[in-house]
Amino acid sequence: MKLYPLLPIIFIAAYTFVGISIALDYEKNDYAALTGLGVLAFFMVLYFIFYRNIKKETL
Repeated sequence: MKLYPLLPIIFIAAYTFVGISIALDYEKNDYAALTGLGVLAFFMVLYFIFYRNIKKETL
């Protein structure tokens, strides 16, 4: 897998940033949790797209 160490690191860093942002901004923004769920869903879709493409290449 070409991007193996890089892609999980990007995912963890991005979601850590989102988690910290939600924790610091939850009093001002009523929809912070929904924003976090949306970002999680977006990155999960990206993960599965890349995973499916990598799996096709190895077959």
